Amino acid sequence: MTVAAPRPARALETFWSPWQTALLVGGGLLVVSELLVPGAAGPFPGHGERFAEMAQDPLCFEGPFPQRVLWPLGAWLFAQLGMSPLTFSHLCSGLLLAVVFWFARRRTGTFGDGLLVAAAVATSGAVLVYKPMACMSDSLSLLSLVLLVHFAGRAAWFWLLVFLSALAHELIFFFWPWLLYLRCRNGGRWTRDGLWLALTLGCYLAFRSQVTASYGTSYYLENAFWFPWCMPAMWALWAFVVLVEFTRCSWWSPGDSGGTGRSHAVTRWAVAGGRCSTSAACCR
Repeated sequence: MTVAAPRPARALETFWSPWQTALLVGGGLLVVSELLVPGAAGPFPGHGERFAEMAQDPLCFEGPFPQRVLWPLGAWLFAQLGMSPLTFSHLCSGLLLAVVFWFARRRTGTFGDGLLVAAAVATSGAVLVYKPMACMSDSLSLLSLVLLVHFAGRAAWFWLLVFLSALAHELIFFFWPWLLYLRCRNGGRWTRDGLWLALTLGCYLAFRSQVTASYGTSYYLENAFWFPWCMPAMWALWAFVVLVEFTRCSWWSPGDSGGTGRSHAVTRWAVAGGRCSTSAACCR
């Protein structure tokens, strides 16, 4: 009996582990995205420069936003391997694409659809906006949103990821209705996960109380642009995501005809990528 030779994609995953394959795909798509928007040659003026400075000693908690320690800490760790903050910034974009591919590959069940979804994100604002805006923490925030969807059925991992995301940017707490909604759609309960949210926020505020930041709670309350005017926009974006969630833009499956579902998957992720990048920009 003759055994058919495996397809290239299947052969690739046979040779590499799923995460090695994801990293390879993410890196490849990042290189391709250079054809659309070249990466910056230096940190983005303002916030990018501050993050690059924090990477020199992230645990000294100095600067205008020392509470956003996750990106500087990662950049510092990679600096021990001889990498600059700028290189680490590009790696974060590649890691975002790797996580998107890994997530979409698991949801769709096929290599090609995972690649298609990751390629859609690689050509969206979730990546292209931040290539010239180097040394920003937003890629880690977007990456955490994808992982939150994956771990939505595991309360402990989910809320730990929320806390880690807050260490990249506190914008995650602006989406507390979405966090509870996501958990409740995956076996959670409003009361129990409300307590998880309160505990996570309490731990974060305890950490924030130990550092001095220019972007504290008063910054969001005293500037009318952020509160109350930004909040309706944030909730409108969240409502739009719920609208997309309940449309026919579902994941493609082999039973779909004409490849229509594949287009829906790309549309859904293009919308999600645009929403994520827009929300991140709004919360800066």
